[in-house]
Amino acid sequence: MPWVLRITLTFLPALLLAYFYSGWKLYHALIKIFTWPKEQIKWFIIAGIGYLNLHPLLMFGGYMLGLEKFTRSSRVGLKLWDIFFTYPFWFGLILVAEVLPWLVALDLIKLPFFPFFKKYRVTWLEIQSRIVLVMMLFFTVYILIRIYIDTNRVQVTKIELTVSNLSPSLNGLKIVHISDVQADQRTHGRKMKRYIKKVNKLQPDIIFFTGDLVTSGTKYIELGAQVLGTLEAKHGVYACVGDHDYWADPRKVTDSLERYYIKTLEDMNHFIRAGPDSILVTAITNVYSRRPKLDDLNMLMGSQPRGSIDVVISHQPSESLIEIAAERGYHLFLAGHTHGGQIVFRPFGFPLTPTRLESPYFKGVHRIDGMLVSINNGLGLTFAPFRYQAPAEVTLITLVGNKDFETSKGGGSPTLLNELQNQIPSP
Repeated sequence: MPWVLRITLTFLPALLLAYFYSGWKLYHALIKIFTWPKEQIKWFIIAGIGYLNLHPLLMFGGYMLGLEKFTRSSRVGLKLWDIFFTYPFWFGLILVAEVLPWLVALDLIKLPFFPFFKKYRVTWLEIQSRIVLVMMLFFTVYILIRIYIDTNRVQVTKIELTVSNLSPSLNGLKIVHISDVQADQRTHGRKMKRYIKKVNKLQPDIIFFTGDLVTSGTKYIELGAQVLGTLEAKHGVYACVGDHDYWADPRKVTDSLERYYIKTLEDMNHFIRAGPDSILVTAITNVYSRRPKLDDLNMLMGSQPRGSIDVVISHQPSESLIEIAAERGYHLFLAGHTHGGQIVFRPFGFPLTPTRLESPYFKGVHRIDGMLVSINNGLGLTFAPFRYQAPAEVTLITLVGNKDFETSKGGGSPTLLNELQNQIPSP
C-alpha cells in the first residue's frame, strides 16, 4: 500500500471522530438558531462529513480492487478528481483542525461555572450557538482565501549573513537558495517559469537547489531540468538530489540537470571560484533511501582545506546533521524537504504541522552555534494539492563582512538582520 494512503487511513478514525464532534456542535447550533427540521439538518451534516472524506476512502477502494494506476494518478493531480474529491477532503481537514481547538475551549470554559450552568443554560446555549456559527463561517472564508493566496504566491526571504574577516571580494555576494520544485501535473511549466523569473530578478552570484526536481515518475524530469536550466548565476547553479528524485530515477535526474549546466553534487566536496576566493560546498545526500554514515561525514567534513565561506547543502534538514555541521565550523547550512510544513495549523497562534515530528528545523532561518541554517519552503506540492500558511519561497542570502568581530577558526558569525516577504499574485 502506498505510504501516502497508509498514513491517511491511519489517522482517518481520529479525523472522523473530530468531524463528528464538530458536526455535533454545528447541529446543535443550527437547531438552536433556526427552525429548520432537525432530521434534515442531521442527515445533511452526516452526508457532508461522508462526502468530505470520500477521497481517501475511494483511493483505498481503488487500491483494494487492484487499480493502482488510477490511485497513483489521483494522488498526483487528475483535474476533475481534484475538484470533486481531493480539494474538498483537504479543505474539510483544515477546517476541522482549525475549528476543533476553539470548540473544545468553548466547552472547557463552562467547567468552572458548572454549578451555575443549569440556571443560565438557555442563555448560554444561545450564545454558544451563535459563537459556533460565526466561528464556522469565519474559518471557512479565511481558509479559502488563505489557500488561494499561499498556493499562488512566492515569498522572498532576504537575509544578511555577517562573517568576520570576510574577503572584500565576497562582500555583498548574493546566494540564492531554492528547493523542492517537484515538477508534476500541479506544478507545471508556467508555474515553474514564474518561480525562476523571480529568482533571476534577484541577480544572484550563486544558486543552490536542495533537491526534489519531480514529484514521481520520470515524465516531468526533462521539463523540470529544462526550466531550472534557465536559472542565471554569475558563479553557477549547484544542486543535490532529494527523496522524490531517488524514487523517480536519481541517475536520470542528475544527467538531466547536468545537461542544462546545473552541477549536481552527491556526498562530495566542491570548491566554487569567486574571483580570488573560493567557497567550499559540502554536498551530503540525506534522503530516506540513502542516509549518510558517520565515517563518511567525518571524511567529508574533516581535514580537507576550507574556503573563505563553507557551505553544506543537503535535502533533509536532519537535526544530527545540522549539529555536526555546526561543530565543524561551517558558515551556512541549506536544506529543503519540508515545504515549510505546506499545511500549517496555528491553534491559538502556535504553528502545528506533521513535519515538526521529523525535525525541529522544518522552516525558516535558524542560528546554530554561529552557523546560519536556511530551510527553504520550495515551490512544489506533495501529499496535499495546495499550500496553507506555508507559501512557496525563494531565499536570498547576502554576505556581509565584519572585521571587528573576532571568532575562532572556521567559525563565522551569521546574524539574521532582516527577513522580508514579498508576494506575487497568480496571473
